[in-house]
Amino acid sequence: MNNRLVSVLFAALAANSVAAESPSILCNRTSAEANGTFFVSYNPHVGQGPQAGQENTSGQTLDVAVGLTLTQNFADDQVEYSLWYDTNGANYKNDSQLGYDVCAVSWSPTPESTQIRGQHGNGTCYDMFSYECITAIEAAAEQYALQFYQSVAGGGSSSSSTASPPTLICGDIATSLNSNLPQECRQYVNSSTSFAPAIPITGEGSAVYAFNCPMTGEQNGTESTYELFQTKHTQYSREAYSAYADYVWPLLAIWMPYSGNSPYTIKNASAGMVCGRITNYTEDSYVPAPLSSSASTSSTVTSTPSASSKSSSSGLSGGAIAGIVVGVVVGVAILVGALAWFLLRRRKSKKAENQIFEKDGEETLHEAPTNESGSPLTTVKTVGSLSEAPDTAIQELPPDADVTWAKTQELNADKEHEVFELPGELHGVDFHGLDVDRRSIVSSLSSPQTERSDETLGGNGARRLSDVEE
Repeated sequence: MNNRLVSVLFAALAANSVAAESPSILCNRTSAEANGTFFVSYNPHVGQGPQAGQENTSGQTLDVAVGLTLTQNFADDQVEYSLWYDTNGANYKNDSQLGYDVCAVSWSPTPESTQIRGQHGNGTCYDMFSYECITAIEAAAEQYALQFYQSVAGGGSSSSSTASPPTLICGDIATSLNSNLPQECRQYVNSSTSFAPAIPITGEGSAVYAFNCPMTGEQNGTESTYELFQTKHTQYSREAYSAYADYVWPLLAIWMPYSGNSPYTIKNASAGMVCGRITNYTEDSYVPAPLSSSASTSSTVTSTPSASSKSSSSGLSGGAIAGIVVGVVVGVAILVGALAWFLLRRRKSKKAENQIFEKDGEETLHEAPTNESGSPLTTVKTVGSLSEAPDTAIQELPPDADVTWAKTQELNADKEHEVFELPGELHGVDFHGLDVDRRSIVSSLSSPQTERSDETLGGNGARRLSDVEE
């Protein structure tokens, strides 16, 4: 949105006089003939006096409504932005019977950051401003309304003007709000934001009836008569049309005791703020996209997409598409490379583990040593790395041990006919758990002592050889 353009447009709108020579193109027509509309209702819930011919006999106000219309006038090549008010059957000209007066004051222009906040509001202003800001503005307006009412009703005046009491009070309320803006609201405005001179919408000088321009408006399926009380015509351009369409307009209304000589129906003031933005568009009307922090596009409301909507909502540029494609290809290549590297590394790791397992688990058989005659001495089975231990090596018998080996075999053959008893002191000893050292036996057989035992073989030979075996 062009903030400068909006400032110019709404400054002109706020200062626009309520002159009959500036009627709306929608006078005595319907809101369906506008390009865009917005309606919002509000009820101040204050007392209301009886009026002749009025159906409302409750003694309380009924809902009133504010309407906005945006219309492209092809005949004059202009765009028109207008505000409308529905009194819901009450006669705002006869404020003495109503028992109250009403002022309306617009608050504009607000900066773009505030406008973006209010793009999706429902008319209550709570999306655009904080709750604290809204309540502070309404409370301040009520305070000023009572203060200036008492001054006018007491014979005094806050101004030297000869204007009607409602006009004086409404003007002073706007001036005071500009001079003493609540702290809670300052983050939502800038130096250009101000409350425009308030307009009385009750009494003989009511802006509601100044134009004498009724329009039939439809809200929620119900038709009502709206009276024009503000309008602005601008040379048509797409930029001006979009500025009015996207703008969220805060409007503050204040109900206060009747300032004339007749009795009033309310003792206190009541203020309420609504925020309107064009949201409903007729078919084939240009629809600007809501403001956002990023660039947005616009479209046209039609039953089928129009050429303008297609061109304004075109896709990405060629360079952007090329960049996206290159990025995707590079990303996929990196992903595939990383996956291949991971699988190869995992495969090598598994192969190394299998080799280690096979080496640690294999069994190696070593051929038993033999003597010169080819007879085996013994068979040794080693597992894994135990076969490499130096203390497990088996020494071959010397060549002269053949006789001893043969005689040993003969004695072993005769042993089954002899019974040897253990000495008494060895009875009860468990030999099953003892680990007989084969190396000591082989060493004994190959030692000179074996030869000496062989020389003395005879009656006691078997005993000695048994001692050797044991």
